[in-house]
Formats: sequence, C-alpha cells, structure tokens
Amino acid sequence: MAGRHRHYDKNIMDFLFGILICIMNTKPMYQYMAELLDFAEEISARIHQDEFENESYFMTLIYIEDILDKYGRGLASRSARDRGLTKEQILTVRIDLNTRLEALRAKIRNLSQAYDFDQAMTERAQSIIRDWQKRG
Repeated sequence: MAGRHRHYDKNIMDFLFGILICIMNTKPMYQYMAELLDFAEEISARIHQDEFENESYFMTLIYIEDILDKYGRGLASRSARDRGLTKEQILTVRIDLNTRLEALRAKIRNLSQAYDFDQAMTERAQSIIRDWQKRG
C-alpha cells in the first residue's frame, strides 16, 4: 500500500513546495497560505466512509499542517511586513493563520478518530525514513 501513496505524496509535496518556492511577486506569501488552507478544507471534505483515497487525502492534510506549522507563522509575518502592512494588519494575518491552523488540527484529530489512519501514517513514516536512508 505504501507504494501506491508514493507517487501521490510526491505530487502533493511538489505542489506544496511549489507554492512556497514559486511565489514571485504576484501575491504576498500569506495569501498563498490562506489558499493552501482553503485547499485543505476541500480535501478534508472529500474524506468519507466509502472513499478509496481517504488515506492519501488524510496524509495531504498532515503535510499541509506540518509545513504551515513549521514555516507558516514566520513566513506570513515576513511577507506581511515586506508588503508594508501595519503592525495591526500583521497581527490580523497571524491570528487568521493561527485560527485556521487550529481548525485544521481539530479536523485532523476528528478524522483520525472517525477513521483508522494509524496504519497509513506508520507506513508513510517508514517509507519516508527508507527514502531518506537511500539518499545518504
């Protein structure tokens, strides 16, 4: 089963990093983060009892939360400052990002309790470790 996820997960990671890297000057980074959270909401709505791709959708939510948790706040603040937002506007951007990240975490917890994703997460974690060990 882990092999089935590898291609899908790579595409998702390429998409996520593409958003983070290929920003250019068209929009501020914090707007892309909001769009990424919109995408997470769409993905979470696809998870239901008879959906074949539930595990892939769930892992996508995990990846999005992980990236935004690690890098989102700092990038959002820097992006807002670079765009000349006031301190109050920057605070609003941060509060919105934090609120939406908390909502995503709650959704992940609820989905994790409603469906058994433990095996899928274990397989993906093992697959990631194997892939990184091969690179060494």
